[in-house]
Amino acid sequence: MKLLLCSLLLASYCALSSRCVSSGTFVVTQSPDLSVEEGETVNITCCWPLQFESVTVNWMKHDTELESFNFKNHSQGSNCSHLTLSNVTREDSGTYICRVTVEIPVLTIKEGNGTVITVVDNTEVNTTREHQRSLSVERSVIICLAVMTPLLLITLLCFCCLRRRQARTARVIYEVPHIDSEEVEMDKHSTSSSTGSSQWCQVPVYESFDYFERVENKESE
Repeated sequence: MKLLLCSLLLASYCALSSRCVSSGTFVVTQSPDLSVEEGETVNITCCWPLQFESVTVNWMKHDTELESFNFKNHSQGSNCSHLTLSNVTREDSGTYICRVTVEIPVLTIKEGNGTVITVVDNTEVNTTREHQRSLSVERSVIICLAVMTPLLLITLLCFCCLRRRQARTARVIYEVPHIDSEEVEMDKHSTSSSTGSSQWCQVPVYESFDYFERVENKESE
């Protein structure tokens, strides 16, 4: 009885796997594209959604096989394969394709879309970082100037208005006492007998000394 149940389960599993493989739902997914620096370690992944009895995974680059992994009786665990590249160089740049081959129940071969690895030279990375840093500094300076320029103009305008007001105030204070002093000076030099009367002016009168001498001689005679 147990043997019959096991046979039925195995047959149903094989039929389900065969149906899934033949229906085209067997899809291989890979890691997204990567950009790394020289000397780093890269790890890319290839996965398939179903569990099969026998699976072979081949990692390819430019139609050249790099590594091959075989999974037998792989009914449990993760359905993924990993490729690790250590201390990468510029020559490791390229497209890495994962090819999955299912042997049981039906021979089926599927490939992923590929993972593009771009290895960048350290000098280029440093140059790019310095360029980005300089752009950031320039943007900061432009923002500061855009903010400070209106403030400086407003401050200068307020200062000019304040100086103009102070100049007007000083001019008024200077002109008012000057007018009063002129009036006082005119009052000192003018004399009047009474309010509304005409002014008198003293004129010195000079007589000849000979005139007084003749008068005295006549009186003595």
